[in-house]
Amino acid sequence: MRFSLSAFTFILLSFSSSISATAVCLGEECSRIPNEFLLGANLIDPALDAVYTKDFLNAMGSSAVMQNVNSSMIGARHLSGQRAGLGYSLARTNLNPRNLFLENSELRELPSQGAAASPAVSYGANLGTLIGSPNSELMKWNVNFHIFHYYLSEGNLPFLRIKNTDIGGRVTNLGLNLRYFPLYEGSEEGKDTSYKNGLSFGFGIFQTNQQILLNSYDRRPTNIRIDGDARKWIGVNDLNYHSRILSSTLDVRYSYAFGDFSIYGGLGGMFHQGNITIQVVRNASISTVLNKEDFSTYPSLLHLDIHRNYFLTSRDWYGILGMEFRWRNVNLLAEYLKNRNSESLNLGVQYLF
Repeated sequence: MRFSLSAFTFILLSFSSSISATAVCLGEECSRIPNEFLLGANLIDPALDAVYTKDFLNAMGSSAVMQNVNSSMIGARHLSGQRAGLGYSLARTNLNPRNLFLENSELRELPSQGAAASPAVSYGANLGTLIGSPNSELMKWNVNFHIFHYYLSEGNLPFLRIKNTDIGGRVTNLGLNLRYFPLYEGSEEGKDTSYKNGLSFGFGIFQTNQQILLNSYDRRPTNIRIDGDARKWIGVNDLNYHSRILSSTLDVRYSYAFGDFSIYGGLGGMFHQGNITIQVVRNASISTVLNKEDFSTYPSLLHLDIHRNYFLTSRDWYGILGMEFRWRNVNLLAEYLKNRNSESLNLGVQYLF
């Protein structure tokens, strides 16, 4: 049996992203596969069209940002003291269904949404109270901070339903928000005016770090056509997705209160930029050219390693709708954010002190 080894690498550069790929074929069948066809026509092009679509990376990044922004649990009511809270937020971004790996492998269906989900721990305080100053202007400012770090599993990634796949990774979200209440006039006869209707303006800075690891295997051989010849292949796939995105927001909100219950709405602007990296590795056995069911006569292995860096820059407007219910020292909050393609829902509970 003749032994053949083919190895080749190529790099493509564009203004906003870089792509590199390495393909190695080991075995007798590799001598029957033209290098230029293997690299250009049959393997790399479908992978770039499917896995590394700009829409998918944008959707994942936008969902992560939207979810992190909504984790702040700032609401729209003035805070005269301090509070600690715990919440959970979800976000999704709609896009057309895409292939997650290669057309002819079983890591096939990417859901029609980029998605993100995370709990968060938050802390908020009145700026005047925090620094111990009775200055009336400082009392018009609230500061809010949230953070959470957790490890991923299939249980907390319900939007990724891929058969025969192990899921891992980690997520870290944090954010700082300043909120100004220009009409706040302090307390009247012991009653906090935060129960009244109010206008507020906010500015926030957020950092989102995500890493998603997927490992899957093909349950059965699938068809592949190489240089006009029908073959099959079967293998294992590894995907590593990593994003680090910095965001800033500006928004205006108005709250209308009914005693302990209030509803609010508003409009915000969002700008975010950061790096997104995705890497896919596939190791597969390919069948012979004479019999596409035969993997043993001339054992041949194909290794494909594709890596893409993408620099995400985006700006958008978003709408805000929420409600709060305050009972003694407990505040319940639900908030919904929506822009052109993304939406996020947050539910939280806060303790006031």
